[in-house]
Amino acid sequence: MKNLNLVLKGASITFIGLVAARLLSYIYVLLVSRLGTEQYGMLSIAVALTSFVSTLAILGMQTGIVRYASYYLGKKDLKSVKGSILSALKLSVPTSIILSLLLLIFSEKIAVLFFHNTKIASLLKVLAVMIPFSALNENLISVFISFKRIGYVVIVKEIIDRIIKFSITALLIYLGFGLIGATYALSVTAIVISVILFYLLNKKVFRIFDKRTEAKFYTKEMFFFSMPLVFNAVLFLLVKWADVITIGIIKGAEQTGIYNVALPTASLLVVVPTALMSLFTPIMHSLYGQGKIKEIKKLSKRTTKWIFLFNFPLFILLFLFSKEIILVVFGKDYLPGALSLSVLSLGFIIFSISHIPTNVLIMIKKTNLHFKIGAFTTFVNIGLNIILIPRIGIVGGAVSTSIALTLMYIIYSYYAYKFLKLQILSKKLFNAFISSMPSLLVIYLIKGFFKTSFLSIALEFSLFMIVYLIILLSLKSFDKEDMELFNKIKMKLKGYISAEE
Repeated sequence: MKNLNLVLKGASITFIGLVAARLLSYIYVLLVSRLGTEQYGMLSIAVALTSFVSTLAILGMQTGIVRYASYYLGKKDLKSVKGSILSALKLSVPTSIILSLLLLIFSEKIAVLFFHNTKIASLLKVLAVMIPFSALNENLISVFISFKRIGYVVIVKEIIDRIIKFSITALLIYLGFGLIGATYALSVTAIVISVILFYLLNKKVFRIFDKRTEAKFYTKEMFFFSMPLVFNAVLFLLVKWADVITIGIIKGAEQTGIYNVALPTASLLVVVPTALMSLFTPIMHSLYGQGKIKEIKKLSKRTTKWIFLFNFPLFILLFLFSKEIILVVFGKDYLPGALSLSVLSLGFIIFSISHIPTNVLIMIKKTNLHFKIGAFTTFVNIGLNIILIPRIGIVGGAVSTSIALTLMYIIYSYYAYKFLKLQILSKKLFNAFISSMPSLLVIYLIKGFFKTSFLSIALEFSLFMIVYLIILLSLKSFDKEDMELFNKIKMKLKGYISAEE
């Protein structure tokens, strides 16, 4: 495939950053979950609510900056570039301060009225401080994107942010500050990241407060452009936090904490597809620009195959060893979340192969349809949460999410086929099922001989992987083009790492 050479250095940076960020986020979950089910649940609820307020505070300006600053940068109109950035800050910073104060004032009422837990109020008060800085950070990151400095975005937002958050949280918990310490760590991290972003922006990218460059403002125009995008951002957060907030309201903080270890664990099934799409999306867009639909179809099938073949062993691990994983990684207090983990892993393995049809709709500029699908599946998820959570608890949240994710895959695949005749499934994809059967038999035969521990899970999974890979190779699941693709990506990543060293 000649077009594989279109995989750019920037995509390789994003690939590394996304994988590292997901792993760092999960390590953070392991840390804060040690606070206990109820305390971790309270923190999850407070973070979810603060995320909603922060999203409203930004007013969609991050997208506005990318649109306007990139446009005027292309015209080399620095006055308009500066003006568009300052216009966004002029709108979102005061709004974020007002919303921060409102959350501070009404935190007690929110905690009692919705969650019947006064302790959540103190967490909301601490996190309210974070809102203006979170809004500022999103805007500054958009400036880096406008100037095509993706490396800074990945390093600061995906890596440094998570390292600082983990380090401060670990330190404050170690010093005995517990839950409130973990909460302060989030606000301190947002402030530190603001300082880092401002420094890098002024030193390496663009001096936005340089008086030698006049600013041409677009405040009103950017407001009307960006406001509709707030709904998209809120929709995304509903997808992410609907279960957590609904469980928090109906079942309380303790059940929220238990559920919120199952959810990020199942979400590990998104790491591979997200990272691979960062490599292949530039290729697909380039091919579409050249009208090479056949090559898009070939690449789509191949990428889907990779996603599934690499994700399937992880799915088996999460689905079959949910109790063992929860017990070993999080402790016996979180064991009631094991069934939720199994159910969620089923939803996420199906969702993992929806990344290709999702990106295809964006590629062919069906963004309105993309929004409608997201809105529909989100409301299905919320509706099912309201029905199922009171009846079957956190498992109801897991069932709701898995149904919504499966619906998303079905609808996206339908429209990708309708508009581009794209069929992402292939015969080789089902080799994973064939390969897994003998592998699962091996696990079944030896599972009873070992006491549950990290070592026993690692051993059983290693045996599964050995048998799985042997059968995949014997069935010739990886052909010549796959191996060429492996080598090209490996060279790209090696080249980037060597350059950094």
